[in-house]
Amino acid sequence: VWDGLFWSFIKRHEDFFRKQYRLAMMARNLDRMDPGTLLNHQRCASGFLDGLVWTLLMVPSSPSLAMTLPAEAYLWFKTLHIVGVVVWFAGLFYLVRLFIYHVEADEMDPDLSLAFKSQYGLMEKRLANIITTPGMIVAVTMAIGLLVAQPTWLQQGWMHVKLAFVAALLVYHWFCYRLMGQLQAGHCQWSGKQLRALNELPTLLLVIVVMLVVFKSQFPTSAATWFIVGLVVFMAASIQFYARWRRLKAESIAAESGHAS
Repeated sequence: VWDGLFWSFIKRHEDFFRKQYRLAMMARNLDRMDPGTLLNHQRCASGFLDGLVWTLLMVPSSPSLAMTLPAEAYLWFKTLHIVGVVVWFAGLFYLVRLFIYHVEADEMDPDLSLAFKSQYGLMEKRLANIITTPGMIVAVTMAIGLLVAQPTWLQQGWMHVKLAFVAALLVYHWFCYRLMGQLQAGHCQWSGKQLRALNELPTLLLVIVVMLVVFKSQFPTSAATWFIVGLVVFMAASIQFYARWRRLKAESIAAESGHAS
C-alpha cells in the first residue's frame, strides 16, 4: 500500500519532479519502472484511498460500526481464523477419503463389508460434526471479525474474488454432507475414482485463496505462478495414477491367485 501511494503520487506530479534538479531522480526511476508494476501500484493506491473515503463516510453515521475494539482484537481474529481454516481443511480432506473407503468396502465379503461400512459411517459423522463443521464455523466467524476490524478490504477486488471462492468452498462442504447422507442410506452413485478426483478440489481452492490473501491486488501471473499451478495439477494427477496402479496391481494379484488355485 505504501509503495502504491508513493509511486502514484510521483506519477501524478511527474512534471513537477522533472523540473526540480534535486528531485528529478524520482521521475527517472519512474521511467525505468515496468509499466505493469506501475499499474499495480496505482490500482493498489486507488483501492486504499477509495476504501478510506468509504470508511470516513460510513463510520460517523453508523455508531455500531464505530465500535471500539481492543488493539489486539485484529491479531486474535487472525489467529483464530487461521486455526479454524486449518481444522476445516483437515476435516474436508479426510472426510472425502473416508467416503472413498466407504464406497470401496462394497468389494469385500458381505459380512465384512457391512461391519466396515458401519464403522466408516460412524467415523464420517464424528469427523463432520465434531471437527469439520466447528472448524468452518470458527473460520467464517473470525473472518467476519477481521472484516469488521478492516472494513476497507470490502472495497478491494481481491477480497471479492476470495469471498467467491469461499462461497464455493461452503457449497463443497454442504455437498459433502449430502454425499454422507447418501452413503448412510446406501444409495451413493459415486465411484471411488470419482471421489478421489473430488477430493482434489479443496486443494485447488486452498492454493487460490492463500495466493489471493498473500498477493492481494498484485496477484501474480508470471511463469512462477503457472509453475505452482502446474505442480498442484501434477500432484493431483499423480495421486490418481497411483490409485489406479494400486488397484490394477491388486486385481492382477487376485487373478493370479485364482489361476493358481
